[in-house]
Amino acid sequence: MNALEMVFDNFFVQVFVGIGLMVFLIAIGEAFARMLRPLSKKQTERMVSAMKEDLQGQIEALRQEVRSARSTVLDHSMSLESNVETLVRRVERLEQTTSQRGVG
Repeated sequence: MNALEMVFDNFFVQVFVGIGLMVFLIAIGEAFARMLRPLSKKQTERMVSAMKEDLQGQIEALRQEVRSARSTVLDHSMSLESNVETLVRRVERLEQTTSQRGVG
């Protein structure tokens, strides 16, 4: 008879091993039950509240980006308009200068 058979032939060892296995299986079952158990209403409300706050922060960041883009576009538009007006005035002066030279 080998040593392992001698240990497991003892009744008390068999009882302790059986109890240990039952405790292990109960612990695993409880862990699975906790994972499958639906969240409480309070936990769900906290999660929804946190998600709403996060979304509101993201929306505000997007609004700020849109404001910034709008301001940039407006600045570029005004700059372009100013440049076009300057070019128009220069062309008009050139036309006046050339017409005066042509007449005189």
